[in-house]
Amino acid sequence: MTDPIQKQLVELTTQLIDERSITPDAADCFDILSKLCQQHGLICQRFDRHATQNLLISTSSSKQVDLLLSGHVDVVPPGDITKWRFDPFQAIIDQSTLYGRGAVDMKSSVAAMVLAVIANREQCHRASLSVAILLTSDEEGDAIDGTQYVMSTLDVMGYRFRHALVGEPTSVDHVGDTVKIGRRGSLTGQITVLGQQSHVAYASQDINPLFAISQFIHEARLTQWDLGCAHFNATQFCVVSAHSDCVATNVTPREATCVVNFRYSPASSHRTLRMQVNTLLRRTGMEYHVQWSRPNLPFLSQRGMLSKLIATSIDKTCQIKPILSTSGGTSDARYIAQYVDEIIEFGPRNHTAHQIDEHISLSDLEKLYRIYQSFIDDYSQQVAPVMMPPKHTRVAADK
Repeated sequence: MTDPIQKQLVELTTQLIDERSITPDAADCFDILSKLCQQHGLICQRFDRHATQNLLISTSSSKQVDLLLSGHVDVVPPGDITKWRFDPFQAIIDQSTLYGRGAVDMKSSVAAMVLAVIANREQCHRASLSVAILLTSDEEGDAIDGTQYVMSTLDVMGYRFRHALVGEPTSVDHVGDTVKIGRRGSLTGQITVLGQQSHVAYASQDINPLFAISQFIHEARLTQWDLGCAHFNATQFCVVSAHSDCVATNVTPREATCVVNFRYSPASSHRTLRMQVNTLLRRTGMEYHVQWSRPNLPFLSQRGMLSKLIATSIDKTCQIKPILSTSGGTSDARYIAQYVDEIIEFGPRNHTAHQIDEHISLSDLEKLYRIYQSFIDDYSQQVAPVMMPPKHTRVAADK
């Protein structure tokens, strides 16, 4: 990287990685970004709540926003830092690769989209274009006081958004090969089966909760929860953990617990999945209870201008035609989808996200910026000057 914008891109990404912004702490990331953006005439507003920091960067004071970009500066804990090649919170470039926690997920995207918006503003393709960037420090954690909170607050304040792009790392093998147009729902439950403690020499299988848990897991694995639907594979069942309150090797447990997760398509709902789980548990004939987490609902965005524009920008930059996907985990896009006409997710390769020695190549970082820049430039040329407020309806509503 030799030209000024390339140097600035590396420097900004490095500055952000150097901040120990473990969720829900933004450290000094927002101070760094606010200072830069204000130097270029952008408006910065904070929407902090409890331990979470949120930053809204806008190109104008208008509440009618054409394009909303979204990202997060919080990162997951690094784990045992002695296993890292370099300090995870001291960005290092080694063999044209940038190392550090957040290099992929997703400080590189944040740096690239901020600089792309600044570049577009200075080129002034369309003075009336209104672009905003919503950043949070609560995406990797509970995700309650972050994007979800800010979007509902802005809605009450009268803000209306037309389109949105979330910078999550969606690419797989090459930057630009995958764009997300929706996400599966997620539902987690902790199941506890109650039996009776007994000496193993005299215990009956009928009172051992581990047999009941085993039966449930076996039948759940064989269950076809649904057939999937357009753009979504069939619902996936997974066991996360299983254990008992065993007190000795010659005593059967009184309780057995397992944690399960569903990644589900719009062909199912969190309500129907809960009902099916209860049906399987009742077959064990033992007492049980289930503690369900707050579900993350699935969504599917309509395919319109955004998916076409990002595909064009990717093709121009990387000579790749992206696939449109709904695979992977959940993201903050689920909190934005109901407020916009169309939403897409696009970012760097996710090959080292949340891993030891997380890294991004400098060439991938530059491609990411070039794609964002091309996308925003093309968007500014095509967007209509008058925007109607979108309806608050989920494209693929949970049942």
